[in-house]
Amino acid sequence: MHFTGLVQRFAWLSAACCILTIAQAQAVSVTLTTPTSVYLSTGGTVTLSVNILYSVQPTAVGGSISIPAGWTLASTGGPDVPNSVPEPGTTSQLDYAYFSFPAGGAQFDVVLNYPTGLEGTQLITSTFQYRSPIQNMTPAAILLAPQPVTAPAIIVHPQPASAPIGGTVVLNAAASGTPEPTYQWLRDGLPVSGENSASLTLDDFQVDDAGCYSAVIANEHGVVTSRSAPVGVISLVKVAGAGNEARADIVHPNGNVYDQVLLTGTSATITADANQITRVSFIDLSDDIVQVEFSGAGTLTLSLESATGPAPPVKYNQPEVSYMKGHASLIITGADETTHVTVFSVGSMTAVNQDLFPLGMAYDGIADIGLVSIASRNGMFGGIRAANAGFFRASGLAGIHAPSVAVRGPVYIGDINADADAMGVLLFGSATDVRITGGDLLQLNNRAVQVDGITRINFTAGTKSDGQMLPAQPNRARLERDGVDVTEFIAPTS
Repeated sequence: MHFTGLVQRFAWLSAACCILTIAQAQAVSVTLTTPTSVYLSTGGTVTLSVNILYSVQPTAVGGSISIPAGWTLASTGGPDVPNSVPEPGTTSQLDYAYFSFPAGGAQFDVVLNYPTGLEGTQLITSTFQYRSPIQNMTPAAILLAPQPVTAPAIIVHPQPASAPIGGTVVLNAAASGTPEPTYQWLRDGLPVSGENSASLTLDDFQVDDAGCYSAVIANEHGVVTSRSAPVGVISLVKVAGAGNEARADIVHPNGNVYDQVLLTGTSATITADANQITRVSFIDLSDDIVQVEFSGAGTLTLSLESATGPAPPVKYNQPEVSYMKGHASLIITGADETTHVTVFSVGSMTAVNQDLFPLGMAYDGIADIGLVSIASRNGMFGGIRAANAGFFRASGLAGIHAPSVAVRGPVYIGDINADADAMGVLLFGSATDVRITGGDLLQLNNRAVQVDGITRINFTAGTKSDGQMLPAQPNRARLERDGVDVTEFIAPTS
């Protein structure tokens, strides 16, 4: 029998709304159910489960499912696919028929495609008939409403983390939003390839994996970026990663005792012995030798962007020493109130050996760096001395990132300058002595500098490492805390 003829001989009945099932007295019924009662304005698919129940074995069952305009059949499947089914792509009315039957009932699934731009409620109805004796089954229908659309709102931000080399780091983010938001994890402002879920797992963690991680969360109605979380290395050795201890227990004329580390690749993690300083050296993009000095608890990981070398410095009389060159960022984890970091350029004012400097050589005299990000084991930190350093970056964060960390000592910074997609930051739990030494905080990308934990920024004079004075500048930045302009409170003009 041709299915069209079967359908014509059935007297179809259509009615009902929502998810509805009503069994007749003869114990014959059809039910439509779906996992969702809403649809998305962006288009998509809906799966209907069609359940046909009967207490007496029929000789034939047939009927149709009416779908809204613009909807099409994607597929028919499930455990009891009818003997006659419509072709994929069928519109308007989907006709089905059984000529053989499972005992007690049948169940099959109908997958429907729906277009973008739908508005209002969408009604799907079914009419089925049972033969021997002929009777109409209770009609069924489903009413789908447009799903409310909302921009992403972050519920969970990633938290600072650290792991030993070879260990595992797991970062989590979560956001509400309709449609369901997508995720893209970033390391230092750049996408981490293939990491597109709400959880980021870093297996076999290495020094090169250290950095500042965040998640960009988006749907068609908005984009938000999570707070950044520093991820560092747990280490008990003096140097881990691409570096070596060139000299140990160097006694400086100022009385400090140093261990000297040289980078041999893009990233290295250092620790400091008790009552000593570990110094790691590299060449910045202006060809200045830069010294990073670290003391106290925790670890410091130095990572170079645009790294080259090692090679002898081109502006210094030091052919016997080879340095890595690049733009550095520092991740400090496991810190406490004993932890201090200092960053400066090697010049005639900062070097003991004056024979380092060729006659007539011009120096930038400023240590170029991207970011210092700090996580503390007890919420405290000693001090940050980077008065001879300029912070700049084109992606991620530029400046000092120490949220929830109370800095007990000074915070001295030459300047901060974010370009392109980067954001300038001065984020602390608290810091009472914050100075910009010779800079004005004007951002190349004209974005605001994000601040927290600061009651006042003092703009003071600075000095290049060659002794050139930098006069104090007025603030030229907009300072924001949680989106609110606090410039006049933190850096008043008078």
